[in-house]
Amino acid sequence: MKKVLIFIVVAGIVAGGIYFYPSLLDYQKAKIESLQTEISVLKEEIIPIRFKITEKTDATVSVDIRFYNAGGKEVAARNLNMNGTELTFDFRVVKLKNNKNSDTYLFFPEKVFTDRIPPTDGRIISGEYNNNNFPAIYEDGGLSDNDRSVVSDLYNVILNNEPVIIEHFGSAVHDLKTINELKTGFVYKIACHQSSGGVEIERD
Repeated sequence: MKKVLIFIVVAGIVAGGIYFYPSLLDYQKAKIESLQTEISVLKEEIIPIRFKITEKTDATVSVDIRFYNAGGKEVAARNLNMNGTELTFDFRVVKLKNNKNSDTYLFFPEKVFTDRIPPTDGRIISGEYNNNNFPAIYEDGGLSDNDRSVVSDLYNVILNNEPVIIEHFGSAVHDLKTINELKTGFVYKIACHQSSGGVEIERD
């Protein structure tokens, strides 16, 4: 039976007094600072992606990816057929502080690549859950209007994929997590933990 290796790459951006995206304007930075006193309303765990390996050979893998909001409702879908046997999900993670001075993280699935497709040529998925310039994976998450504005600003910087951002922050955090080889036909979920910044794949 053919199996597929799955990886998660987490590229981190610290946005609570250490690093900001170079392209963010002063008013956007101010909104991010204000978000730190309200962001604790986010759920401890969100599951932005569920996926299923639909077909695999010695040279290719096909995957059905579904995107979900914070309330568990499906908001988008994407089917990919890619050369390779090792599949990698690439996330952008933004670190903030909440009103208890604890770390809180935002997660943005960005791209998918394989052992035969380099990250620079990976399939971009960050636009799949775009809902009027807001990341639909954070809908039904209890965000205030101000929170939504900040999350939207961050998301749109990621959507722009400016080279200076990738160069400056691409290796800020590069935490590679692996799991056992996955089987065709089963549904798996990617769980993101808001307080720890952890990302893991689990059988759904």
